[in-house]
Amino acid sequence: MSTGTYIGTAKVVEDDDGELLLEFDVETLNQMGWDEETMLEWIIDEEEITLREAKNGRDKTESISKG
Repeated sequence: MSTGTYIGTAKVVEDDDGELLLEFDVETLNQMGWDEETMLEWIIDEEEITLREAKNGRDKTESISKG
């Protein structure tokens, strides 16, 4: 995937377990080359949040757990 700045739309939704999720519109997913299996990395700076595909973005054996 090429690098660059993309602006898309996502909404915050709550799943059946009460977890909050970002739901991206199809146009943004297509533009980024992502799908529902893509694992994202969050980069949080003072006034900016960047999402990008994790290096092992499609490795289904990785999981994120709550501490």
